[in-house]
Amino acid sequence: STEIVKCATSFKSEVRLVYQKNQVNAKSILGVLMLAAAKGAKIQVEAMGDDAEEAVSSLLSLAYNNFNIHY
Repeated sequence: STEIVKCATSFKSEVRLVYQKNQVNAKSILGVLMLAAAKGAKIQVEAMGDDAEEAVSSLLSLAYNNFNIHY
């Protein structure tokens, strides 16, 4: 959750995460935690603003890199 928020807050665009019927601000740690998405869940990333495409791309890259978590 922390890595998602750090990434999202680096952009000016509004960034939202959608999981099931819940939609939250990706810049809010409480919002991200409230999604309660399990490992492997599919979450939709939406962004609106000048750097929206870059924001979505960056969050997808973060996900593909396992959120920078190394076990």
